[in-house]
Amino acid sequence: MHRDRWDELELSCNLLAVGEEVPPWLRRFMDVDVAALAAAGSIAVLTGTAQEMADRLARRREVAGVSYVTVNSGFAEQLAPVVERLAGT
Repeated sequence: MHRDRWDELELSCNLLAVGEEVPPWLRRFMDVDVAALAAAGSIAVLTGTAQEMADRLARRREVAGVSYVTVNSGFAEQLAPVVERLAGT
């Protein structure tokens, strides 16, 4: 990759879990423990209060350049207050 194109890239992250619970569909396919993933610093889970989650996503954007986050629609309710806090930032 050419470094002169770095600013043109949009880095994304897919969240496997939002909140403390692993969704049943994910649990069936993978033996995943959200607490262990969060403790290990996995960017695939987002835990904490809505403000903590928003702060974590903002830090990922600042530090790593992650500007695009995808998530299963089953997490829409949990993520809505986070998106609200990040709107316009």
